[in-house]
Amino acid sequence: MSRAAGDLARRILCGQDPVAVVIVENGEQRADREYLASFANEIEGVRVLYCANRGYAHGNNLGLNYLMLEDGCRWAVVLNPDVSIPQGVKLSSWIQAADEDGVAVSGPQILDERGRITPSLAVLSPWNAVIPSPNTPRAPIHATTGCALAIHLTPFFACGGFDEELFLYREEQALGHTLERYGLKWGYHPDFTIVHHHQRKVSSYSSWLKHRIWEYQSTVHVFTSHQHRGFVDLWFYCILFGIKSAIYVLFLPFFARR
Repeated sequence: MSRAAGDLARRILCGQDPVAVVIVENGEQRADREYLASFANEIEGVRVLYCANRGYAHGNNLGLNYLMLEDGCRWAVVLNPDVSIPQGVKLSSWIQAADEDGVAVSGPQILDERGRITPSLAVLSPWNAVIPSPNTPRAPIHATTGCALAIHLTPFFACGGFDEELFLYREEQALGHTLERYGLKWGYHPDFTIVHHHQRKVSSYSSWLKHRIWEYQSTVHVFTSHQHRGFVDLWFYCILFGIKSAIYVLFLPFFARR
């Protein structure tokens, strides 16, 4: 994804007015690192930070902390490499709207490639952790998808930032609980749209297994550390997760490449 990250940084610098752009490269592939090093030397205003792959939370905390301490930024926008910013959408206007609303984190309206709106994320339960259900439109915002977030850096780090016990999955819901404990709000600003060109991560048995393990570990961590659920809820989740995983095993040969 290093070239996608570089392309996104180039588009931001051409059409936006950020204070700084930081790319966090944790893929540990030599070719990716060489490409980004060359890219950063050619494009003014881009810095690249390299780190071991310790997951979404660690990588984002690293980049956001750098922006706050080294560049003195009050706000920052987290963008996955697989998103695009429609023409006319200004990141600075989104940040201003979030700042005026007094929220610590803001999510934009996220569209998929077909133009469908990605709903906000509900509080995890043993049921919806296995069988996703859309959040009620009028429900208070617990969290929004982490592919695009505007973050007020001082309160974000005052409550600990992203939970680095999570390698992948559930980072947004964990952060939602953290903000609630500190009396902070997660906003939603649908006037600002980001398109998420989401790519299916599972293409083989090995990748499927890794992602299932990460999802299970992250969900249990949210249940135990952030929600303090008891044995019955964990048992119910494990049963549902096992059934869904067994069904996936039956159908995986139809779309696994290796």
